Amino acid sequence: MTKELYNVINGFIRERALSIKEDESKNSEQIGFPISNYIDYSPQIDNPKYCCIATNTFKSIIVDNNTLSVIATKKPELFGTGNAKDVLKGILLNNPNYQCTWNDDVDRFAVFLAKRAYLYAMKVDNNEVNNDVLRIDLFRELKTSKEDEGKFDFIGGLLHSFKHFSISGISLSTGNCEAELYHTLRIINYSLKAFFEGERVEIENGFKSYVPFDKNYKLCFIFYHNKRTNTFYINTIIKKEK
Repeated sequence: MTKELYNVINGFIRERALSIKEDESKNSEQIGFPISNYIDYSPQIDNPKYCCIATNTFKSIIVDNNTLSVIATKKPELFGTGNAKDVLKGILLNNPNYQCTWNDDVDRFAVFLAKRAYLYAMKVDNNEVNNDVLRIDLFRELKTSKEDEGKFDFIGGLLHSFKHFSISGISLSTGNCEAELYHTLRIINYSLKAFFEGERVEIENGFKSYVPFDKNYKLCFIFYHNKRTNTFYINTIIKKEK
């Protein structure tokens, strides 16, 4: 990435982040990002290209070294249980820095992740940033499960969507492994294709879009649009028959 493009994108995302900060009253919203937090994507396309910017927390869990899958492999008993707090416990126990900060307080850790773990995705064409921005949160919030009041669900973001996915047969979140991935980053690639390249079907407060998954199935992405900030979010991802 050139310094010129870095400055263009950083200035653009600064304005968008300030808008989100004001709209959602989030004092913790990250405004600027170092160049080490940028990820260039050019999936079989030279121009335009896609650029993603991740917070350190999102990067450490989703981007770096397939970490979430490694955690699930080490602690499979905490994944696929239908309880979001089990998944968060697995993430917490895997990182000594998190343990020093949060001890075993999963509730406080959940508040931290909901505020600090996310990624912005943009399309860049000739050093100009498309105004549509996709924000991919790790999750937006926790809510008590409708099926079991003793358990909790992820609302929005990747950990909500990952209840439908697995790697090597091990659930990546709370659910039952309906679709197999080989790396958690793969879902970012699918997200970019669905958001920027897919045919949009308008729905209330957003749109849905489909991308091929394998010879028998496609993925349905449902995006929520915050019109006040012109920022889109992943509500969920569902595997459907072609």
